Amino acid sequence: MNSTLDEFGIKSKELRKKARITDDGAILMGQNFACDGHANRPIRVLTHVHSDHLNGMRESLKNCEEVIMTPQTKAMLEILYEDRFENLDKVKTLDYGEKFHHGDEELTLHKAHHILGASQAKVKTSTGEKLLFTGDFKKPGTPPQECDLLLTEATYGKPYQMRPFRTEIKDIFTRFVEERLENGPVNILGYHGKLQESLQILREKGVENPAFMPERIFETAKVYEENGRNVGEYHSLERLNDGYEPDETPIKLFHARSKRDFDVGSVKIKLSGWEFVEPIKSLGDNYSVALSDHSDFQQLIEHVKECEPDFVITDNHRSSGAGPLAREIMERTQIPAKKMPS
Repeated sequence: MNSTLDEFGIKSKELRKKARITDDGAILMGQNFACDGHANRPIRVLTHVHSDHLNGMRESLKNCEEVIMTPQTKAMLEILYEDRFENLDKVKTLDYGEKFHHGDEELTLHKAHHILGASQAKVKTSTGEKLLFTGDFKKPGTPPQECDLLLTEATYGKPYQMRPFRTEIKDIFTRFVEERLENGPVNILGYHGKLQESLQILREKGVENPAFMPERIFETAKVYEENGRNVGEYHSLERLNDGYEPDETPIKLFHARSKRDFDVGSVKIKLSGWEFVEPIKSLGDNYSVALSDHSDFQQLIEHVKECEPDFVITDNHRSSGAGPLAREIMERTQIPAKKMPS
């Protein structure tokens, strides 16, 4: 199908008056708001603390009137980027559902199931149009929001990027870790947020082995615990290095890019969102587990349908899946869609 926006009676120029994504990855909404990138707007919104959504943050903290995020996102920002963003005086925190007005436009943040504090940003314009940016999210756990225009992430926007085992992956992951713990320590590697979620999954499934982690991961685990997330028994890695001997075989958490040498006889498990065929892939003594914090293709389509927008913009700055996703949205839902930036 080679449908274009013109066939739906909607011009790209008209879309850009309401919302658009710049070449720098800023999501512009209404007249006053820019999300996850810097632009000449009075208000900057940060949906979560992953680095690809922090573009231009220094400039925003200097030039915007206010930078808005959830309290949890601010706490994570202070821990993970304390050496990068020193002055957070312009940061204003909003709880989910709390309204913020600038001029005659209204902003609300809504829950996104991703990293702790992640949000969808919804702007109501002066003429009553509702614009929604999903940020990064996965389902279930991300409630749809009724909107006129939807701007969506497209990380897994290609039709083959579906995980048939996604409902079973928590049990598969837990059993796999339990089996490996019988033979020695288990090292889990992932990105911030995904690591803490993996620990939550293990606790939820009854795995109580103590967890050890470097300082920044340890401090973020504290924030998760303070926000009611069950992370069980956890310690700074320094305690283990200082000679502490746990009663049970330890679980160790490391950032995905960690270059450290792991103990002989221990297992390394990397959490990956890019596995679609098998839930677990063996790489010798190392393994890749398909634990993702993004929606797969089917879930992206589902979220579009549930939000019932009049048209959709897919994020082509952060994902090569934006073009295929826009085409598939038009094909499967008859809702006009366009990737941006083009």
